[in-house]
Amino acid sequence: MSEAAWAEAWVTAWAEMPAIGQGSTVDTGKFSYTYASLADILKAVQPVLTEHGFAINQSVEPVEDGRIGIYTSIVHESGGQMTYGPLPMPVTNDPKAVGSAITYGRRYALAAALGIATEEDTDAAGTEPDKPKRKTIDHHDRAWQIAIELFEHDDQAPNFIAAINEAGVEKGKKANKGQADKAIELMKEKAT
Repeated sequence: MSEAAWAEAWVTAWAEMPAIGQGSTVDTGKFSYTYASLADILKAVQPVLTEHGFAINQSVEPVEDGRIGIYTSIVHESGGQMTYGPLPMPVTNDPKAVGSAITYGRRYALAAALGIATEEDTDAAGTEPDKPKRKTIDHHDRAWQIAIELFEHDDQAPNFIAAINEAGVEKGKKANKGQADKAIELMKEKAT
Protein backbone atom coordinates (compact mmCIF):
# COMPACT_ATOMS: atom_id res chain seq x y z
CA MET A 1 0.00 0.00 0.00
CA SER A 2 1.38 3.39 -0.92
CA GLU A 3 1.85 6.02 1.73
CA ALA A 4 -0.74 8.21 -0.04
CA ALA A 5 -3.34 5.40 -0.05
CA TRP A 6 -2.69 4.70 3.64
CA ALA A 7 -3.07 8.40 4.44
CA GLU A 8 -6.33 8.62 2.49
CA ALA A 9 -7.78 5.61 4.33
CA TRP A 10 -6.59 7.01 7.66
CA VAL A 11 -8.09 10.46 7.08
CA THR A 12 -11.46 8.86 6.26
CA ALA A 13 -11.37 6.76 9.44
CA TRP A 14 -10.12 9.62 11.60
CA ALA A 15 -12.97 11.87 10.44
CA GLU A 16 -15.43 9.34 11.86
CA MET A 17 -13.76 8.95 15.28
CA PRO A 18 -16.34 9.44 18.01
CA ALA A 19 -15.98 11.64 21.06
CA ILE A 20 -14.50 9.58 23.88
CA GLY A 21 -16.51 9.89 27.07
CA GLN A 22 -14.97 9.61 30.49
CA GLY A 23 -16.71 6.41 31.55
CA SER A 24 -14.57 5.38 34.53
CA THR A 25 -14.97 6.94 37.96
CA VAL A 26 -12.68 7.05 40.96
CA ASP A 27 -14.12 8.03 44.34
CA THR A 28 -11.56 8.93 46.99
CA GLY A 29 -14.13 9.55 49.68
CA LYS A 30 -13.41 13.29 49.60
CA PHE A 31 -13.96 13.82 45.89
CA SER A 32 -14.44 11.82 42.75
CA TYR A 33 -13.34 12.23 39.18
CA THR A 34 -13.97 10.56 35.88
CA TYR A 35 -11.56 9.59 33.16
CA ALA A 36 -11.49 7.59 29.95
CA SER A 37 -9.89 4.21 30.64
CA LEU A 38 -7.96 2.26 28.03
CA ALA A 39 -11.03 0.03 27.67
CA ASP A 40 -13.28 3.10 27.15
CA ILE A 41 -11.02 4.37 24.36
CA LEU A 42 -10.74 0.99 22.63
CA LYS A 43 -14.49 0.38 22.84
CA ALA A 44 -15.16 3.74 21.18
CA VAL A 45 -12.60 3.58 18.37
CA GLN A 46 -12.49 -0.11 17.46
CA PRO A 47 -15.70 -0.12 15.34
CA VAL A 48 -14.48 2.83 13.23
CA LEU A 49 -11.00 1.39 12.82
CA THR A 50 -12.36 -2.03 11.85
CA GLU A 51 -14.82 -0.55 9.36
CA HIS A 52 -11.94 1.11 7.53
CA GLY A 53 -9.59 -1.88 7.70
CA PHE A 54 -7.40 -0.68 10.56
CA ALA A 55 -6.24 -2.44 13.70
CA ILE A 56 -4.16 -1.35 16.66
CA ASN A 57 -1.19 -3.16 18.13
CA GLN A 58 0.68 -2.02 21.22
CA SER A 59 3.87 -3.53 22.53
CA VAL A 60 6.03 -3.00 25.59
CA GLU A 61 9.78 -3.19 25.06
CA PRO A 62 12.86 -2.23 27.05
CA VAL A 63 14.34 1.18 26.26
CA GLU A 64 17.32 3.11 27.59
CA ASP A 65 18.06 3.57 31.30
CA GLY A 66 16.17 0.43 32.31
CA ARG A 67 12.79 1.88 31.41
CA ILE A 68 10.10 0.34 29.24
CA GLY A 69 8.69 1.88 26.09
CA ILE A 70 5.14 1.68 24.80
CA TYR A 71 4.97 1.36 21.01
CA THR A 72 1.67 1.83 19.19
CA SER A 73 1.18 0.59 15.64
CA ILE A 74 -1.78 1.36 13.41
CA VAL A 75 -1.98 -1.41 10.82
CA HIS A 76 -4.10 -1.44 7.66
CA GLU A 77 -5.48 -4.66 6.17
CA SER A 78 -3.60 -3.97 2.93
CA GLY A 79 -0.28 -4.12 4.75
CA GLY A 80 0.42 -0.47 5.47
CA GLN A 81 1.55 0.36 8.98
CA MET A 82 2.52 3.39 11.06
CA THR A 83 4.33 2.88 14.37
CA TYR A 84 4.59 5.54 17.06
CA GLY A 85 6.82 5.60 20.09
CA PRO A 86 8.34 4.67 22.28
CA LEU A 87 6.55 6.41 25.10
CA PRO A 88 9.07 5.75 27.90
CA MET A 89 7.67 4.68 31.26
CA PRO A 90 9.52 4.06 34.53
CA VAL A 91 10.05 0.59 35.93
CA THR A 92 10.07 -0.28 39.61
CA ASN A 93 10.43 -3.53 41.51
CA ASP A 94 6.70 -3.48 42.28
CA PRO A 95 4.82 -5.52 39.64
CA LYS A 96 1.56 -3.67 40.38
CA ALA A 97 3.25 -0.30 39.78
CA VAL A 98 4.75 -1.61 36.53
CA GLY A 99 1.34 -2.88 35.38
CA SER A 100 -0.22 0.45 36.26
CA ALA A 101 2.49 2.34 34.36
CA ILE A 102 1.98 0.12 31.29
CA THR A 103 -1.79 0.66 31.28
CA TYR A 104 -1.34 4.40 31.85
CA GLY A 105 1.24 4.57 29.06
CA ARG A 106 -0.88 2.52 26.65
CA ARG A 107 -3.86 4.82 27.22
CA TYR A 108 -1.91 8.01 26.48
CA ALA A 109 0.14 6.49 23.64
CA LEU A 110 -3.03 5.23 21.95
CA ALA A 111 -4.80 8.58 22.21
CA ALA A 112 -1.72 10.33 20.82
CA ALA A 113 -1.28 7.86 17.94
CA LEU A 114 -4.96 8.18 17.00
CA GLY A 115 -4.89 11.96 17.28
CA ILE A 116 -7.83 11.98 19.67
CA ALA A 117 -8.58 13.46 23.06
CA THR A 118 -10.95 12.28 25.71
CA GLU A 119 -13.76 14.71 26.26
CA GLU A 120 -15.77 15.67 29.29
CA ASP A 121 -18.72 13.33 29.62
CA THR A 122 -21.78 15.54 29.15
CA ASP A 123 -24.37 12.84 28.46
CA ALA A 124 -26.45 13.88 31.48
CA ALA A 125 -25.88 17.62 31.10
CA GLY A 126 -29.48 18.35 30.05
CA THR A 127 -31.07 16.40 32.90
CA GLU A 128 -30.33 18.87 35.68
CA PRO A 129 -30.79 22.61 35.99
CA ASP A 130 -27.66 24.59 35.28
CA LYS A 131 -25.58 25.17 38.39
CA PRO A 132 -22.61 27.45 38.71
CA LYS A 133 -19.51 25.38 38.04
CA ARG A 134 -16.93 25.24 40.78
CA LYS A 135 -13.35 24.88 39.64
CA THR A 136 -11.71 21.96 41.38
CA ILE A 137 -8.02 21.56 41.96
CA ASP A 138 -6.50 18.39 40.61
CA HIS A 139 -3.89 17.77 43.28
CA HIS A 140 -2.40 14.82 41.38
CA ASP A 141 -1.72 17.06 38.36
CA ARG A 142 -0.34 19.75 40.68
CA ALA A 143 2.22 17.22 41.99
CA TRP A 144 3.12 16.24 38.40
CA GLN A 145 3.74 19.90 37.52
CA ILE A 146 6.15 20.15 40.46
CA ALA A 147 7.98 17.04 39.17
CA ILE A 148 8.33 18.76 35.78
CA GLU A 149 9.76 21.86 37.45
CA LEU A 150 12.17 19.96 39.72
CA PHE A 151 13.64 17.24 37.52
CA GLU A 152 15.22 16.76 34.11
CA HIS A 153 12.94 15.15 31.49
CA ASP A 154 14.15 11.55 31.98
CA ASP A 155 13.86 11.82 35.78
CA GLN A 156 10.39 13.35 35.96
CA ALA A 157 8.20 10.23 35.73
CA PRO A 158 10.35 7.93 37.94
CA ASN A 159 10.60 10.53 40.71
CA PHE A 160 6.91 11.41 40.44
CA ILE A 161 5.79 7.77 40.61
CA ALA A 162 8.15 6.98 43.50
CA ALA A 163 6.88 9.99 45.47
CA ILE A 164 3.21 9.27 44.73
CA ASN A 165 3.66 5.63 45.80
CA GLU A 166 5.51 6.63 48.98
CA ALA A 167 2.76 9.14 49.75
CA GLY A 168 0.27 6.25 49.82
CA VAL A 169 -1.65 6.72 46.57
CA GLU A 170 -3.38 3.46 45.64
CA LYS A 171 -2.88 1.91 42.21
CA GLY A 172 -5.23 3.41 39.64
CA LYS A 173 -6.15 6.38 41.83
CA LYS A 174 -5.13 9.99 41.84
CA ALA A 175 -3.50 11.73 44.79
CA ASN A 176 -5.71 13.68 47.16
CA LYS A 177 -4.48 16.97 48.64
CA GLY A 178 -2.62 15.38 51.56
CA GLN A 179 -0.98 12.74 49.38
CA ALA A 180 -0.02 15.31 46.75
CA ASP A 181 1.47 17.60 49.43
CA LYS A 182 3.48 14.66 50.81
CA ALA A 183 4.66 13.66 47.31
CA ILE A 184 5.70 17.26 46.56
CA GLU A 185 7.62 17.40 49.84
CA LEU A 186 9.41 14.13 49.00
CA MET A 187 10.29 15.31 45.50
CA LYS A 188 11.63 18.64 46.81
CA GLU A 189 13.80 16.76 49.31
CA LYS A 190 15.16 14.52 46.57
CA ALA A 191 15.82 17.44 44.24
CA THR A 192 17.98 19.29 46.79
